[in-house]
Amino acid sequence: MAQVGIHIRLEKNLIDIIQKAIKLNLPHFQTFAVSDNGANLKFNPEEVASYLELRRKYFKNLYLHSSYWVNLARENPRGYRTFLRELQVAKQLEFTHFIIHPGAANPLQEPEQALRILANNLNKACETHPDIILLLENTAHGGNNIGSDLINFKQLIPLLKFPDKIKFCIDTSHAHAYGYDLIDTESQNKFIALLEECISISNIDLIHLNDTSEKLGSKIDRHLAPGEGRIGREPLQRFIQHPSLKHIPVILELPKAELTDEAKIITEISSW
Repeated sequence: MAQVGIHIRLEKNLIDIIQKAIKLNLPHFQTFAVSDNGANLKFNPEEVASYLELRRKYFKNLYLHSSYWVNLARENPRGYRTFLRELQVAKQLEFTHFIIHPGAANPLQEPEQALRILANNLNKACETHPDIILLLENTAHGGNNIGSDLINFKQLIPLLKFPDKIKFCIDTSHAHAYGYDLIDTESQNKFIALLEECISISNIDLIHLNDTSEKLGSKIDRHLAPGEGRIGREPLQRFIQHPSLKHIPVILELPKAELTDEAKIITEISSW
C-alpha cells in the first residue's frame, strides 16, 4: 500500500501546518500556495527557518498546490506571473512538487492552440525552475478545461521540452465527475489502461484519493472522504491496490474535520 498524506489548510502560519503533519505522523502533506482567504503567502525569516528545520528533519517529498486562478492555457502575462510567484514560494519552502490545474482555453481558441500555450508556459517554467517537479492534475469540469479528457495530456506530452520535469496527479473525484467510471470493475480497468495509453503510469507521481457526493459525469467538483460518497470504499480501495498504481503516493483532500477524525481516516486508508 502506498503512503497516505492529507491536504492541510493554511489557517495561521507555516509552523502550524508542519506541526500538524508531524502530530499525524504523515509521510508527506499538501497545502495551498495561498491562504484560505486568497491572500498571497508572506513569511518572516524566523518562521521560514523554523519551518525548514522541521521540514528537513521529518519529510522527503512535499506537495504545494497552486491557486485556482492560475491558468496556463491562455496568453495572460498576469496569470503567468502569479504562477511564477507561487512557484517561487514552493522553492523557498523546499516543496518537491508543485500541483497545477492545466487551465481552460479561451472559448474562441481551438483546443490545439490552448495546448501549445500551456506547453510553452510549462517549458519556460522548467527552464527557470529545474529543481521542482510540476504535476498536472486531471480536472472535473470538461468544456474548455484542459485535462478533464485524458487525451489532452497525450496531445500535450510531445510539446514538452522537459518531460522528465512534468509529471501527473490523478484525482479520482475529478475523473468520476468528468465521466470516467471508477465504480464498475471493468470500467475502472479501462480507465487505468487509458492512463497508461495517454500519459504512462510511470509518469503519475501522486494520486488524490477522493470520493464525491456528485453523480458520474456531473462535471461538479465536490470532495468527500474516501468511502463516504458515490464512488464508494470498495472501488477506491481496488483502484489504489491495482498492481500498477499501488506504489504511487496518496493525498486525501478531506472536508474540514477534527484532528482525531482525520487521524482515523488516515489510519483506515493506510490499512487498505
